[in-house]
Amino acid sequence: MSALSFTLVMCGVLLNAVAQLLLKAGTNAVGQFEFSMENALPVGWKLATEPHIVGGLACYVVSVVVWIMALSRVEVSIAYPMLSVGYVVNAIAAWYLFGEAMSPMRLAGIGVETESTPIRRTPRKINGNTLVLRSIPPALPNAAINPLWFMVRVSQPNCS
Repeated sequence: MSALSFTLVMCGVLLNAVAQLLLKAGTNAVGQFEFSMENALPVGWKLATEPHIVGGLACYVVSVVVWIMALSRVEVSIAYPMLSVGYVVNAIAAWYLFGEAMSPMRLAGIGVETESTPIRRTPRKINGNTLVLRSIPPALPNAAINPLWFMVRVSQPNCS
């Protein structure tokens, strides 16, 4: 993955994360609401004019444009799993900005989600064994990419 491609992917991911945070800030400002026929227009107007929500939607629009640019350069099987970076960013930012809980169970769930995301693997043969690398990009450009972990797995060649 080139530096430009990686930058586009990460910008798309981070814009998406910022959009979520802005939408949350907007709904916090508006407060909890129920939609019904009687209040659809007033609630809709309140949401449509809340600056955080407008900013969040704008971030989504820009993130889609950036994401399309990224997908024109990178395989979707490489780009899409990078969205797991957004889980980590949002969890930390929501804890810091909104006081949301950061329990061990939530951290474990984020870890499982990011680690279990199926990602491209580029095997390398060393002494008859297959070596599969995972790393933070772009340190190992042709290696499998995972935003949280570095892991090396060696498997025996097929002897049949």
